[in-house]
Amino acid sequence: MGPLLHFRGCAGGAWRLSATLTSDHEPPPLLTGDGGRAAPARLTDEPGEAVWRYDFALAMGPEPREATYAIGERSWRVAVPAIGGELRVAFTACNGDETEEGAWTTSRNERWTHLHRRNERAPFHLLIQGGDQIYADGMWRRIPALARWKRLSRRWQAETPYGESLDRAVRADYRKIYTTVFGYAEVDAVTARVPSIMMWDDHEILDGWGSHPPERQESPVYRGVFAAAREAFALFQLGARPDALPDGFLRRDGRHFASAWRIGDVGLIVPDLRSVRTQRRIMDDVAWADFRAGLDRLEGCRQLLIVSTVPTLNVDLSAIERVLMATPGYQSYQDDLRDQWQSRTHRKEWMRFLDALLDFGERNDATVLSLSGEIHIGCYGRARRGRAMLHQMTSSGIVHPPSPGPLVAFLNWWARKTKRLPNGAEMEIPPFFNGSRYLARRNWLELTLPPGGGTQAVWHAEGGGHYPLEIDAPAAR
Repeated sequence: MGPLLHFRGCAGGAWRLSATLTSDHEPPPLLTGDGGRAAPARLTDEPGEAVWRYDFALAMGPEPREATYAIGERSWRVAVPAIGGELRVAFTACNGDETEEGAWTTSRNERWTHLHRRNERAPFHLLIQGGDQIYADGMWRRIPALARWKRLSRRWQAETPYGESLDRAVRADYRKIYTTVFGYAEVDAVTARVPSIMMWDDHEILDGWGSHPPERQESPVYRGVFAAAREAFALFQLGARPDALPDGFLRRDGRHFASAWRIGDVGLIVPDLRSVRTQRRIMDDVAWADFRAGLDRLEGCRQLLIVSTVPTLNVDLSAIERVLMATPGYQSYQDDLRDQWQSRTHRKEWMRFLDALLDFGERNDATVLSLSGEIHIGCYGRARRGRAMLHQMTSSGIVHPPSPGPLVAFLNWWARKTKRLPNGAEMEIPPFFNGSRYLARRNWLELTLPPGGGTQAVWHAEGGGHYPLEIDAPAAR
């Protein structure tokens, strides 16, 4: 697998990157077209195939340019933005499905092939991967001990130990999933050329992580699986050991994986909405304090990208959640509804999140964009309070099949009214995709951020649909 590029920030005229790959022996050094040289550092201790990382930088200048790096006899091109220049970003989410046997109308990676071709014509500087880059659901069918555990009563689930042999099997399965998914040629064609910023969602751990009853989430088996998922996510998606995160991360000891980055007048903040989630909270006090500190780092930015793995703005389904919670027994969609910001148990925290983003926009006269996946459809929404506006851009899945047509039709009808929020903002999901509010096809999102503010966005949908949207800078509204 690899190389897979990771963004590490920009400072002092350097576009800082890491590249990770797997190899059963020490790979050759990485060489850049600028004359740089980086030796590989081993990130894993187990014998056999290891994860290796190179840290290197490419020079930035007054004009955008194309740079190269090579490992052994292979080389790759990388687009480097100009200092203070235009930034081009691709956003993806939901890179798989629960069975890995999805009912795809074309090949599994058709949208990745399209993204690669687009990058060849108009190169991207960043690839933001907004959650569910892998789906670990099949592990609970493949590993006999996990399959047996799922059939136990809640009492026995809470008491069943998580032993060393099960831990070895779980860690081996995560490694196999990651090397398979990031080893696809169509995926590798993009991730070896465009540096990624990634955040996990539930399927990197297990479906609905954080939204299950406390006795299940705190069981030895769930906590053991979480520990293995945490290490695998850090190694493969962040290119780091989980307790030694690089600069840019808000908690380098890995208590959570949130990060904040500044690129000229563009700020990018990526909160972790899974590591400390419970049925009653999304982020704990430490995570909230780090989130506010991350926003403080970005003061003065005229454009802010917030990666919220679950959409910040979407239709309110809390009434349906109440009905399901009142129905005896466990309903299959309960954890999906609890995952949402507008879940009845998270509404106060949602208002806190919205206030922080709208306050930043008003204070800095900034364009604020929330990038999300998770719901397997495309969507645009906005919330306005005074002069501040938050724009929601939802794009998923790049691989996951779209949500069923009847569900999309219901959401389109349910979201037809503008909603007044408790913090004084007004939220709407306007029709956008050929008269519909939701895009029910596999898709990915392209963003162009000019240095003067404003954003050009395009949803690229399977079947050839391209849906552009222009957002004016606040001064132009």
